Amino acid sequence: MAAPTYTPNDAINLATALNHKAPSQTMQIYACDLMYSRIWTKFPWNWTKQALTDITLVDGTQDYSLGGSDLTSFYRFVNIEIKDTSQTPTPRRFLTQKNHLSVETVTKGGLDSIRFYSWESTINKIRLDYAAAVPSATVLKLEGEFQIMPTKITVSNLGTALVLPDHYFNVFLEGVRWKFYELTDDSRAGVVQVVQGRQVYTGQLAVFMDAFTDMTKAEDFSDGEDTVYPAGGTLGQGKDVFWPRVFG
Repeated sequence: MAAPTYTPNDAINLATALNHKAPSQTMQIYACDLMYSRIWTKFPWNWTKQALTDITLVDGTQDYSLGGSDLTSFYRFVNIEIKDTSQTPTPRRFLTQKNHLSVETVTKGGLDSIRFYSWESTINKIRLDYAAAVPSATVLKLEGEFQIMPTKITVSNLGTALVLPDHYFNVFLEGVRWKFYELTDDSRAGVVQVVQGRQVYTGQLAVFMDAFTDMTKAEDFSDGEDTVYPAGGTLGQGKDVFWPRVFG
């Protein structure tokens, strides 16, 4: 991806020119930050992901802390695999995320029996469905990707480029324009209504949601098979790495 160039200041200047009015500077910053977070957290966009620092499994241990500085930027997981680096080539097995896993104090599992993981937020650790069984000379590790937290927009970084591809800057801009209308009590902001069980948007909110939907469709990598796990070495089984999907 080419380095982004648009900044929050660009959105503020354009929104002010297009709307012909703007809220106070403090409210402008709030508008940018709220819109940036809304877009960022909607989906694990490719530009919001980071490689997980490999985590070495320990025999008899079920819960694992994130490595390096991962915890300081962690928002949610995208995918995790378990691998045996003591073998060449290195075999890997895809793990499926669960909302919660209970503590297992009896059974242990290895490369071919550990299948699930959860993020236990109360202890800030990854929990496997079984404590790891790691024989001597075997090295099992977890690898994967996670979505990082969005940077908070403040007065100090209004001139810093957004972590957002330039070709999607229009989505951020339309969202900031909507927030500007909303914060100045302008009826052009629009509303959301529920009509026959469906959400219907009006005004600038509709313009933003239309652009946002187009962006989401264009980047929705969950439409196909996200990951193919080579079950048995020759057959591929598709695995969803993020749920719920945005479209289907």
